[in-house]
Amino acid sequence: GQLKWSRFVAVDNQNLSKGFLWPSTEMEGAMSAYNEMRNAMMNLEFERAKTISDSLVDADPSWATAHLGQLQYHWMKKDVESLNATRTIAESKLDGASRAEAHFIRSYTTDREAGDYHLEQALIFAPADPMVRVWYAWGQEDPERAIDIMKIAWYRLPEHGGVNNMMGYKYMAAGDLEKAKQHFEIFARANAEVPNAYDSYGEYYLAAGDSAMAKQMYMKAYELNNNWTASKERAEAL
Repeated sequence: GQLKWSRFVAVDNQNLSKGFLWPSTEMEGAMSAYNEMRNAMMNLEFERAKTISDSLVDADPSWATAHLGQLQYHWMKKDVESLNATRTIAESKLDGASRAEAHFIRSYTTDREAGDYHLEQALIFAPADPMVRVWYAWGQEDPERAIDIMKIAWYRLPEHGGVNNMMGYKYMAAGDLEKAKQHFEIFARANAEVPNAYDSYGEYYLAAGDSAMAKQMYMKAYELNNNWTASKERAEAL
Protein backbone atom coordinates (compact mmCIF):
# COMPACT_ATOMS: atom_id res chain seq x y z
CA GLY A 1 0.00 0.00 0.00
CA GLN A 2 0.89 3.66 -0.12
CA LEU A 3 1.61 5.90 2.82
CA LYS A 4 -0.72 8.90 2.79
CA TRP A 5 -0.49 11.98 4.99
CA SER A 6 -3.87 13.27 6.08
CA ARG A 7 -2.51 16.34 7.85
CA PHE A 8 0.67 18.28 8.54
CA VAL A 9 1.46 19.42 12.05
CA ALA A 10 4.20 21.96 12.72
CA VAL A 11 5.72 22.06 16.19
CA ASP A 12 8.39 24.42 17.47
CA ASN A 13 11.50 22.45 18.40
CA GLN A 14 11.42 23.69 21.99
CA ASN A 15 8.01 22.14 22.50
CA LEU A 16 9.41 18.75 21.58
CA SER A 17 11.73 18.62 24.56
CA LYS A 18 11.48 18.64 28.31
CA GLY A 19 15.22 19.15 28.40
CA PHE A 20 15.25 22.91 28.82
CA LEU A 21 15.67 24.97 31.96
CA TRP A 22 11.95 25.62 32.21
CA PRO A 23 10.91 28.14 34.89
CA SER A 24 8.91 26.83 37.85
CA THR A 25 6.32 29.57 38.10
CA GLU A 26 2.66 29.95 37.24
CA MET A 27 2.88 33.71 36.80
CA GLU A 28 1.09 34.93 33.70
CA GLY A 29 3.49 36.17 31.04
CA ALA A 30 6.49 34.76 32.88
CA MET A 31 7.91 32.77 29.96
CA SER A 32 8.35 35.78 27.70
CA ALA A 33 10.11 37.84 30.37
CA TYR A 34 12.18 34.84 31.48
CA ASN A 35 13.40 34.26 27.93
CA GLU A 36 14.15 37.96 27.53
CA MET A 37 16.24 37.88 30.71
CA ARG A 38 18.16 34.81 29.60
CA ASN A 39 18.80 36.23 26.14
CA ALA A 40 20.21 39.36 27.75
CA MET A 41 22.42 37.20 29.97
CA MET A 42 23.77 35.23 27.03
CA ASN A 43 24.38 38.41 25.03
CA LEU A 44 26.37 39.83 27.98
CA GLU A 45 23.84 42.61 28.56
CA PHE A 46 24.09 42.13 32.29
CA GLU A 47 22.54 45.39 33.47
CA ARG A 48 19.47 44.71 31.34
CA ALA A 49 19.30 41.12 32.56
CA LYS A 50 19.45 42.29 36.16
CA THR A 51 16.70 44.85 35.59
CA ILE A 52 14.42 42.16 34.19
CA SER A 53 15.43 39.81 36.99
CA ASP A 54 14.60 42.43 39.62
CA SER A 55 11.13 42.86 38.12
CA LEU A 56 10.50 39.09 38.03
CA VAL A 57 11.54 38.70 41.66
CA ASP A 58 9.12 41.47 42.60
CA ALA A 59 6.32 39.94 40.52
CA ASP A 60 6.72 36.42 41.93
CA PRO A 61 8.68 36.39 45.21
CA SER A 62 8.51 32.58 45.37
CA TRP A 63 10.21 31.97 42.00
CA ALA A 64 13.81 30.81 42.41
CA THR A 65 15.10 31.21 38.85
CA ALA A 66 13.76 34.75 38.69
CA HIS A 67 17.07 35.52 40.42
CA LEU A 68 19.26 34.32 37.52
CA GLY A 69 19.86 37.77 36.07
CA GLN A 70 20.87 39.07 39.49
CA LEU A 71 23.21 36.13 40.05
CA GLN A 72 24.91 36.60 36.70
CA TYR A 73 25.30 40.33 37.29
CA HIS A 74 26.97 39.86 40.68
CA TRP A 75 29.15 37.05 39.36
CA MET A 76 30.42 39.15 36.45
CA LYS A 77 31.00 42.14 38.74
CA LYS A 78 32.94 39.83 41.11
CA ASP A 79 30.73 41.04 43.96
CA VAL A 80 31.11 37.92 46.09
CA GLU A 81 29.06 39.20 49.02
CA SER A 82 26.05 40.05 46.83
CA LEU A 83 26.46 36.83 44.85
CA ASN A 84 26.38 34.65 47.95
CA ALA A 85 23.49 36.59 49.48
CA THR A 86 21.41 36.35 46.29
CA ARG A 87 22.15 32.65 45.87
CA THR A 88 21.07 32.00 49.46
CA ILE A 89 17.78 33.79 48.80
CA ALA A 90 17.23 31.83 45.57
CA GLU A 91 18.04 28.53 47.32
CA SER A 92 15.39 29.30 49.93
CA LYS A 93 12.80 29.21 47.12
CA LEU A 94 13.67 25.82 45.62
CA ASP A 95 10.57 24.00 46.89
CA GLY A 96 8.74 23.02 43.71
CA ALA A 97 11.68 23.90 41.47
CA SER A 98 13.19 21.34 39.12
CA ARG A 99 16.50 19.61 39.73
CA ALA A 100 17.93 21.52 36.77
CA GLU A 101 16.92 24.84 38.30
CA ALA A 102 18.36 23.91 41.68
CA HIS A 103 21.72 22.84 40.28
CA PHE A 104 21.97 25.82 37.95
CA ILE A 105 21.36 28.25 40.81
CA ARG A 106 23.95 26.46 42.94
CA SER A 107 26.50 26.70 40.13
CA TYR A 108 26.79 30.43 40.88
CA THR A 109 29.65 30.12 43.30
CA THR A 110 33.28 31.19 43.49
CA ASP A 111 34.18 27.55 44.17
CA ARG A 112 35.14 26.45 40.65
CA GLU A 113 34.97 22.72 41.40
CA ALA A 114 31.52 23.02 42.98
CA GLY A 115 30.33 25.24 40.15
CA ASP A 116 31.41 22.72 37.51
CA TYR A 117 29.74 19.90 39.43
CA HIS A 118 26.41 21.71 39.57
CA LEU A 119 26.61 22.67 35.89
CA GLU A 120 27.23 19.02 35.01
CA GLN A 121 24.20 18.04 37.07
CA ALA A 122 22.08 20.78 35.49
CA LEU A 123 23.14 19.51 32.08
CA ILE A 124 21.94 16.01 32.97
CA PHE A 125 18.46 17.33 33.79
CA ALA A 126 18.33 20.04 31.09
CA PRO A 127 20.42 18.56 28.25
CA ALA A 128 18.79 20.66 25.52
CA ASP A 129 19.22 24.01 27.25
CA PRO A 130 21.67 26.29 25.42
CA MET A 131 22.50 28.44 28.43
CA VAL A 132 23.43 25.50 30.65
CA ARG A 133 25.57 24.05 27.86
CA VAL A 134 27.30 27.38 27.10
CA TRP A 135 28.03 28.07 30.78
CA TYR A 136 29.46 24.57 31.22
CA ALA A 137 31.56 24.74 28.03
CA TRP A 138 32.98 28.12 29.05
CA GLY A 139 34.79 26.58 32.00
CA GLN A 140 36.34 23.72 30.03
CA GLU A 141 40.11 24.03 29.70
CA ASP A 142 40.22 21.59 26.77
CA PRO A 143 38.78 23.52 23.78
CA GLU A 144 38.14 20.34 21.78
CA ARG A 145 36.01 18.95 24.62
CA ALA A 146 34.17 22.28 24.85
CA ILE A 147 33.50 22.23 21.10
CA ASP A 148 32.04 18.73 21.32
CA ILE A 149 29.83 19.87 24.20
CA MET A 150 28.66 22.86 22.16
CA LYS A 151 28.01 21.01 18.91
CA ILE A 152 24.99 19.34 20.49
CA ALA A 153 23.45 22.76 21.12
CA TRP A 154 24.49 24.13 17.73
CA TYR A 155 22.92 21.26 15.78
CA ARG A 156 19.62 22.12 17.47
CA LEU A 157 19.91 25.91 17.50
CA PRO A 158 22.28 26.85 14.64
CA GLU A 159 21.51 30.60 14.71
CA HIS A 160 21.62 31.03 18.48
CA GLY A 161 23.89 33.93 19.40
CA GLY A 162 25.34 32.60 22.63
CA VAL A 163 25.95 29.17 21.14
CA ASN A 164 27.80 30.54 18.11
CA ASN A 165 29.75 32.95 20.28
CA MET A 166 31.05 30.19 22.53
CA MET A 167 31.88 27.96 19.58
CA GLY A 168 33.78 30.82 17.96
CA TYR A 169 35.93 31.39 21.04
CA LYS A 170 36.57 27.69 21.57
CA TYR A 171 37.59 27.22 17.93
CA MET A 172 39.97 30.17 18.36
CA ALA A 173 41.40 28.50 21.44
CA ALA A 174 41.84 25.31 19.41
CA GLY A 175 43.68 27.26 16.71
CA ASP A 176 41.01 26.83 14.02
CA LEU A 177 40.43 30.43 12.96
CA GLU A 178 38.49 29.47 9.85
CA LYS A 179 35.76 27.71 11.81
CA ALA A 180 35.85 30.42 14.47
CA LYS A 181 35.12 33.03 11.79
CA GLN A 182 32.15 31.02 10.53
CA HIS A 183 30.52 31.05 13.95
CA PHE A 184 31.19 34.73 14.64
CA GLU A 185 29.75 35.51 11.19
CA ILE A 186 26.58 33.56 12.00
CA PHE A 187 26.35 35.33 15.35
CA ALA A 188 26.56 38.76 13.72
CA ARG A 189 24.25 38.01 10.80
CA ALA A 190 21.53 36.35 12.85
CA ASN A 191 21.78 38.83 15.74
CA ALA A 192 22.57 42.09 13.98
CA GLU A 193 21.42 44.33 16.85
CA VAL A 194 23.46 42.59 19.55
CA PRO A 195 26.63 44.54 20.49
CA ASN A 196 28.44 41.45 21.71
CA ALA A 197 28.25 39.91 18.24
CA TYR A 198 30.54 42.64 16.93
CA ASP A 199 32.74 42.83 19.99
CA SER A 200 33.43 39.10 19.67
CA TYR A 201 33.99 39.44 15.92
CA GLY A 202 36.51 42.16 16.76
CA GLU A 203 38.33 39.71 19.00
CA TYR A 204 38.46 37.25 16.12
CA TYR A 205 39.87 39.80 13.66
CA LEU A 206 42.46 40.87 16.21
CA ALA A 207 43.56 37.24 16.61
CA ALA A 208 43.64 36.90 12.82
CA GLY A 209 45.92 39.93 12.53
CA ASP A 210 43.42 42.26 10.84
CA SER A 211 43.50 45.35 13.06
CA ALA A 212 41.43 47.47 10.68
CA MET A 213 38.49 45.05 10.73
CA ALA A 214 38.89 44.52 14.46
CA LYS A 215 38.58 48.26 15.02
CA GLN A 216 35.53 48.43 12.77
CA MET A 217 33.80 45.65 14.69
CA TYR A 218 34.62 47.12 18.10
CA MET A 219 33.21 50.49 17.05
CA LYS A 220 30.07 48.84 15.68
CA ALA A 221 29.47 47.29 19.11
CA TYR A 222 29.86 50.71 20.73
CA GLU A 223 27.58 52.37 18.17
CA LEU A 224 24.82 49.88 18.96
CA ASN A 225 25.13 50.50 22.69
CA ASN A 226 27.31 53.28 24.08
CA ASN A 227 27.51 51.43 27.39
CA TRP A 228 29.99 49.15 25.64
CA THR A 229 32.85 51.49 26.43
CA ALA A 230 35.34 48.61 26.63
CA SER A 231 34.77 47.99 22.92
CA LYS A 232 35.45 51.64 22.15
CA GLU A 233 38.61 51.57 24.24
CA ARG A 234 39.84 48.48 22.40
CA ALA A 235 39.17 50.20 19.07
CA GLU A 236 41.00 53.35 20.12
CA ALA A 237 43.99 51.30 21.23
CA LEU A 238 44.47 49.88 17.73
